[in-house]
Amino acid sequence: MNKRAQGLSLNTVIIAAIVIVVLIVLILIFTGGMSNLSNELPSCSSKGGYCDADCGAYNYAVRNTECDEQGLSCCVPRDDTDGSNCQARGGYCSANANSDNDVTAGREDCAHTESCWVESPCSKNGGSCKTACDLLAGEKAVSFRCRSYPDRLLCCKA
Repeated sequence: MNKRAQGLSLNTVIIAAIVIVVLIVLILIFTGGMSNLSNELPSCSSKGGYCDADCGAYNYAVRNTECDEQGLSCCVPRDDTDGSNCQARGGYCSANANSDNDVTAGREDCAHTESCWVESPCSKNGGSCKTACDLLAGEKAVSFRCRSYPDRLLCCKA
């Protein structure tokens, strides 16, 4: 066995690889090679998203955008925004409810500025959503759900 030949130690190879990686990163920083990457990160709209506090079940949140600076999430809609899931639940997509008896079922597959509105459990159970129950007509507030925004509505049932 020839003991005159020596190989490079494993430590030397690892240190050389780390030095090469650091040199490449330094070259990219000083030549502006990383500026394109940093310009694209903050833009939520370039990813097809919008800033919102709650992305909902049919959107996914993307991090490291200008939304983070506002304390919001960059919400990128999933592919399906045609409202078919909402319609299958007997609802409709709209920014606002058409009736006080409608409640939001979340965003479902509506566009990001709309909610899926469905008939409230109150009206399904023979009640009516009102700001106050007519006590003279024998109505009383029951525990079925009504829309709570912008008006606090009660479910009134005779």
